[in-house]
Amino acid sequence: MQRKRVNSTTKGVARLKTVGDKIRIAIVRECSAPKLGNVYPGADFTDMSYETFCTASSAIGAAVDELLYNTGSRSGDLGIGDYCLSMVQAMMDSVGKNTSLGTILLLAPLVVAGERSKPIGQVLSGLSPRDTSLVYESIRIANPGGIGQAAQMDVAQAAPPSLEEAMRFASSYDDVALQYVSEFELVERLGRRIAELALQPVLASAEQQDSQQESQGIQKSVTELLFNRAVQRIQLELLAERVDSLIVRKSGIELANVVTNRCRAMLGMSPDEERWQERWSELDRWMREQRNSAGKHLVNPGTTADLIAAAIFFCMQNELCQVPCS
Repeated sequence: MQRKRVNSTTKGVARLKTVGDKIRIAIVRECSAPKLGNVYPGADFTDMSYETFCTASSAIGAAVDELLYNTGSRSGDLGIGDYCLSMVQAMMDSVGKNTSLGTILLLAPLVVAGERSKPIGQVLSGLSPRDTSLVYESIRIANPGGIGQAAQMDVAQAAPPSLEEAMRFASSYDDVALQYVSEFELVERLGRRIAELALQPVLASAEQQDSQQESQGIQKSVTELLFNRAVQRIQLELLAERVDSLIVRKSGIELANVVTNRCRAMLGMSPDEERWQERWSELDRWMREQRNSAGKHLVNPGTTADLIAAAIFFCMQNELCQVPCS
């Protein structure tokens, strides 16, 4: 039976979220939180803005819904490569630049697993040569910065038969590729940690708040604030745990290690301490100031952002916590 896209109905009836809606929300929510060295509201790059991410996220989400709800029963036959290529083409058509390739590469297996109601590992073990070809084409279209050339499995060359083999080769230096050979262990762990962080303040303050006296707008603002803080914290924790793959590719391991060490020092402080925000802002400013002679940012942790966006989608897909929808 062909499925129809779910749309808003009568006033006062909540609109059910499509898969594409969840993708859009995940990308926007990651980008909306204050994050070290990355784009967020009021902290644009000269070549990339918060609005760029929002525009791209809408197109990416719509592309997934187009595949899911306009192909009907055939949607179950769509593979990871189909979703990757459709999302990348929509991104490039909408904003003309790569905002979210890593996120897309992570979202596609999660979407397929959800649609087929199968474990992610089973989906990844069923990758086909077609998936490999379409994923390679997607990467070439997005033309990500800092990718360089590889002695093997180079995306500029013909795609190998096995996407799993290609991802395994890249997993030693790229955390997005690592998810393909680790059954998305890190994405799942981050998703559960985000839910834990987002829920803790709500549970702690539930008895102190009289929700009946608060307007819906205030409640929404509180929810967004708490979720943004969870994303801000998880970024700091992840950067303190492991070097960011994009920083390593663009700037080398030494600079990536400096970022990790400085984030570890930040984790030693409580967010409640008076100087915490000041120290966080200083680190954010320092990361933004690191540029090459052409003015390109050297210390923007893009892979970390991709992992967090995928983790937020995982939260929504598994209903782990309330994710603000704006």
